[in-house]
Amino acid sequence: MGADFKKACKYQYFLDKKQHYTETIANYNFVKDRFDIKPKVEGNSLIVNWPKAHELSNGERDILTFIALLLKTRNTFKKRDCILVIDEIFDYMDDGNLITFQYYISTFIEEMKSLKRRIFPILLTHLDPLFFNHFCFNDNKIKVCYIKDIKVKSNQNILNIIYNRENEIIKDVVDANYFHFHPNSEIVDLTEEFKTLNLNSDWGTPSKFFKMVFREVRRYLIENDTFDPLAICFGVRIQIEQLVYNKITDSENKRKFTEENNGTKNKLHFAQSIGVRLPETYFLLGIIYNTSLHLSQGQDISKPLGLKLENETIKQMIMNLWN
Repeated sequence: MGADFKKACKYQYFLDKKQHYTETIANYNFVKDRFDIKPKVEGNSLIVNWPKAHELSNGERDILTFIALLLKTRNTFKKRDCILVIDEIFDYMDDGNLITFQYYISTFIEEMKSLKRRIFPILLTHLDPLFFNHFCFNDNKIKVCYIKDIKVKSNQNILNIIYNRENEIIKDVVDANYFHFHPNSEIVDLTEEFKTLNLNSDWGTPSKFFKMVFREVRRYLIENDTFDPLAICFGVRIQIEQLVYNKITDSENKRKFTEENNGTKNKLHFAQSIGVRLPETYFLLGIIYNTSLHLSQGQDISKPLGLKLENETIKQMIMNLWN
């Protein structure tokens, strides 16, 4: 066959690739009952054409485009170390497509490893990095970098209370009087317990702890200075719960509000169920007070929480709690 042998091998390689691309795209074509989307030869190129914009949802288009571009990328990466930049792919994706996205990226990384090569995917997004740790990616594979500089600084003493909140010595009392509003918190004194756990004994009473918290709230709202986002989370929780508690008229429902309902959101729903009218703002601020304060030793959520708090609308909503 002479020179034709090399051409035949190259053509067979092309056919194998085309078949692989066709099968892969078909696996993630969620509109295959309406459109046969597959690569087609046009001149010397292999082209994928999508249906018109009004015939395909943004989410369906996003995942198909991503898969096609990733296939193209895998074919064009030649060097030992490669960088893959992915910008704002998540806008229209549902939960299933987000898992699909993660699967393909993770598989790509492992395939490159098997070839003694490395790939560094860079995901550009406005989403909270905690979303990815919770939703899909193994957090050991993620390194988060914030492009925007924010004026926040976490207080290690607050973090230490969060790390120790499940300790049996203080668990029930701390949860009821530090992480939530309780009308009888002025009689609580955990000074000795805090000393035993090497916590800040100056905050051994809730009143002293919240004096610090509301000082941070003032710094955040009025002084426009560096603030501790975790303190703001505590402050918003307590202020909302106290405002709602004060709207409840009978003592038995006040007791149920504080003692039989866990979590700020559940407390608000209970108050509504007994006829208390609440501003929608109390629920919208769940983006702040629902931030998980169950952290393992060494975890710190200050930066993603601080980014939310820098939003001027959210800041005004919090300001209104004190107005």
